[in-house]
Formats: sequence, structure tokens, C-alpha cells
Amino acid sequence: MNHVAIDTDIFFYSVSTDKKVRKSQLATGLLDHIDNHPALELCVPFSVLAETVFKSLTREKEGSDPHKMEMIASLIELWRKLDIRFLPPTNRVAEICWHLAGECKDRLQPTDRTHLGYALAYNMNYLITTDKILLHYQVPDGFRLKIVSLKDARETIGL
Repeated sequence: MNHVAIDTDIFFYSVSTDKKVRKSQLATGLLDHIDNHPALELCVPFSVLAETVFKSLTREKEGSDPHKMEMIASLIELWRKLDIRFLPPTNRVAEICWHLAGECKDRLQPTDRTHLGYALAYNMNYLITTDKILLHYQVPDGFRLKIVSLKDARETIGL
């Protein structure tokens, strides 16, 4: 079984109604592929879940509160439909995140370091992201994690 973690933006693109049609189609297709593939397991760190909800509720460009609630409703419906293994925080996650904070605090945003820390701590095979800086992170020896762009994800994890 290959374990696939995703970044927050993958969820946003999956429920997007804006002009980013290509990324929306890629994200939706990717989640469907992972969900329907017997050798893949979709794993979502609690940090991704929390950031997704927080950003949904605090996005200024989304406009009124009813629109924000529609976004949350769309995300909940997506999560209900997918077979997701949620990854709770552990001491190992905290330890790895602490090391990442010292190693790359000037290069990665705190949320990206945290998502990366979960993926490393849970020994994920893949972390799918749209973050260009995170895509260039060199995973230390001893970890099997491959950081993959949304664009290349389906081809990389195609199995």
C-alpha cells in the first residue's frame, strides 16, 4: 500500500468554482484516482484539515458569510465521499516539526513545515502539493517521501 498525503490547496482546487479550471480538474481527478485505487491510501494530516477549514472561514476574497458556508459545505461533502485516513498529531510529528523549524524556518511557511512534518513522521510515500518552495525541499536520507506537484502527481503515483 502506498500512502499519499496532500496539501491544503488540493482540497480547495477540488471544490473550486473560480477560473482555475485546469487545476480543479487535476485535483478532482487525482482525488478520485487515489480513492478508487486499491494500492493507494489517501492520508490527510490534521494540520491540513485545520488549515482548510480556517482558510475557508477567513478568506476575504470569498465575500459574504453564506458563500464561506457553501465552501465549507462543499468540503465536508467531498470529505464524506472520500475514504480518508486522518493523521492525528503525535510526539514524532512534534519532534520532526521542531527539527524542520530549525532547519528551514526561513524557507518554508509554518503550515508547510507542519504538513511536511506529518508526512515524514507518518512515513508517507508521497506528498502532493502546489507549493513551489515545498517542491524543492530535499527529503533527508532515511525517509521514503517523494514530494510531487499536482501536475505530475497522477503520473508519478499512477501504479
